[in-house]
Amino acid sequence: MYNISYSHMGNFDVLENKMIINIQSVDYQNRKQPVTEVDPKRVFGGCLWTKEKVKKSVDVVNLNLAVNNLIEKYDKLVRDKIPEIIKLKGDIPSVEILCDEQYFHALNRKISEEVAEYLEDYSVNELADIIEVIYAIVKYKGLSLHEFEQIRLKKCEERGGFDNRISLVDVRRNLEC
Repeated sequence: MYNISYSHMGNFDVLENKMIINIQSVDYQNRKQPVTEVDPKRVFGGCLWTKEKVKKSVDVVNLNLAVNNLIEKYDKLVRDKIPEIIKLKGDIPSVEILCDEQYFHALNRKISEEVAEYLEDYSVNELADIIEVIYAIVKYKGLSLHEFEQIRLKKCEERGGFDNRISLVDVRRNLEC
């Protein structure tokens, strides 16, 4: 198992999808192996880094796997302030702005994600996330929240709500009609 002590050097290059990482030391089986020089000429797994002088040899393939684990992939819709929150923690987010079709599909995936998260722990916070996604879908469909609420109220008036806790067990169809 490799543990890597590292620091970011330079910027995250969104267009090239590469991060320059200054590997300071590698801890392999509790034997610290410092990397004394970084020469950005080799590319391993999307991370730009290299070692020129190492006091002890390091298995580059395993080190590469460890470096790749420093980048967490998400590819999902997030709230607007999440990239800034990530930056405040000292990490570097890579983002893209979605076109209309991508946004609509991402919203639909997001509502499924939020419902699944709610079903894991029944958290009121997850309900708030579900509502936020619903509001975003409503806006995407060109409705105001007021118009959406009117639709909800009309449906509630015509069909009722869920206050009476009714569970429909079955329906016997009348064949004479």
